[in-house]
Amino acid sequence: MTTRGRSLATLLLIFPAAAFWAFGNGYAAVWPAAWLAPLLMVRFLRGQPVGRGLLIAWPAVLAAWVFSWAGVFRLHGIELAVAALVLSLVSLLPLLLNRLLAPRLPALLGTLVLPCAYAGYEYGLTVLLPYGSWGSIAYSQAGLLPLAQIASLTGMWGLTFLVAWSASTANLIWERRAALRTALPAAAAFATVLVLVLAFGAVRAAETVPAGPLAAMVLPRRENNENYQLRYSAEIADDLFARSAAATNGPRFIVWPEDSLAILASDERALLDRAGRFAAQHNVYLQLSYGRRQSSSTLRYENKTVMIAPSGQALWSYRKSFPVPGHERRNMVPGDGRVPSAIIDGARYAAAICFDGDHRAIMRQAAGADVLFLPSDDWPAITTLHAEMARMRAIEYGLNIVRPTINGRTVAYGWHGQARGVIEPGANQRTAIVRLDSARGSTLYGRYGDWFAWLALAGLAGLTAMALARRKRGA
Repeated sequence: MTTRGRSLATLLLIFPAAAFWAFGNGYAAVWPAAWLAPLLMVRFLRGQPVGRGLLIAWPAVLAAWVFSWAGVFRLHGIELAVAALVLSLVSLLPLLLNRLLAPRLPALLGTLVLPCAYAGYEYGLTVLLPYGSWGSIAYSQAGLLPLAQIASLTGMWGLTFLVAWSASTANLIWERRAALRTALPAAAAFATVLVLVLAFGAVRAAETVPAGPLAAMVLPRRENNENYQLRYSAEIADDLFARSAAATNGPRFIVWPEDSLAILASDERALLDRAGRFAAQHNVYLQLSYGRRQSSSTLRYENKTVMIAPSGQALWSYRKSFPVPGHERRNMVPGDGRVPSAIIDGARYAAAICFDGDHRAIMRQAAGADVLFLPSDDWPAITTLHAEMARMRAIEYGLNIVRPTINGRTVAYGWHGQARGVIEPGANQRTAIVRLDSARGSTLYGRYGDWFAWLALAGLAGLTAMALARRKRGA
């Protein structure tokens, strides 16, 4: 192929790169696309001058971002436009660092620039932005259980690292195919680590887990914002108590989804008294979740979940601590960020609400629990993605996660990430009874947190210093 032909072929890579980028993350993510998108984008940028490559890649990534995320972020108009422009540009930062630094390093070290940059970049987003861990490519891999078990050691940053490392390694092989021997050490290093990760994951995912207690996830009749209307509160409450009563033959716990109904502050005591009588009558733990409004003339409310013991007394009362940016942030009174927990039958149970589970500040507190009740309320664009995010939390922290959800996927996960019960959105089924895993020991990630993300950042700093030193020496 002529030089002009190679240049044109490299330029045309932007089209499949953008297509895979659109399906590598976000609401429509599929796992193979997450591996192919960075590889093709690396190949495209390597074939272009830095400035021109970025000028072409940015609009392509912007279009992919709008496809993947516009329905996920609850933004509109100028807010959405600014978010799309900024976040699509920022997402190219790891690729830019790889383009500038990797060619100046020995082959093996050069392949580590992209994974260190990606893991550090995604970790940085969780620190700097109000969206928690949203946006990580690791979530596209959560359903691949043997691979995803690495998150129990490294957090999801290890998955991001592997996906990006595969791209930089494949690119090296591509570039050095005429002298393949020079790429073999880097390829062997990646392959060895991947095999070890898969072997660890296969053993962990296949581990026999003793059976624990039963839990029932009970959904209300009304969704699609009708649950927020005060005029339906009595009807929804009656329906939920009736469905819960029908599910008491066996389950030790009954859990309702986030914002199952809206009530006035003046009616809260009556609802809790009713829940206390129910729990005592049926000898169950009932976790009910509702929106508590001070008056009918204001949208200001508290997003609460309360656990009632068989004694009829409340074990905890918790307010959602991280409101979703947009309507919820404008109107919700946030909680104090303290995760409630209690020892029940020798195991530790904890609770948070929906978006809380996407934030490290909350999940670090739940790290020692055996079960996390995570009532949620989603919308169509995040149905699959948000459920997979909860799966990742189960693996990272070794948790049973019980996640009754309106307007989304109701699901419970065992602490290996296996789904124990699912209700898909729109299904006629409104109750799922699931068998939880028994208590277990904490994970490495649960004990030591984001050590791998910090290691990636340190690695990136070291690689950057080495590349700059070699440039200064003319190496």
